[in-house]
Amino acid sequence: MTVATEVRRQLHVLLSEMAEMDAEDLKMAGLYGLVDLFQDTRVETFEDAGLPTMDEGLVLSTPSGQEFEIVIKQRR
Repeated sequence: MTVATEVRRQLHVLLSEMAEMDAEDLKMAGLYGLVDLFQDTRVETFEDAGLPTMDEGLVLSTPSGQEFEIVIKQRR
């Protein structure tokens, strides 16, 4: 497993756990500005989302239809 794959895997776990938190838990964690973004957001790997790329990364899909891509590149 490459370092980029491990970073992607750990970030996927973290973001998935945040997406499952309710608004009060997110606020208690100091994530006030992310409450609307992370509630009920789906987190998928590029592969699971069907993106044709060799990059490691994640796709965050919000209930309102917004999508965000997080690309993980190892520089050194």
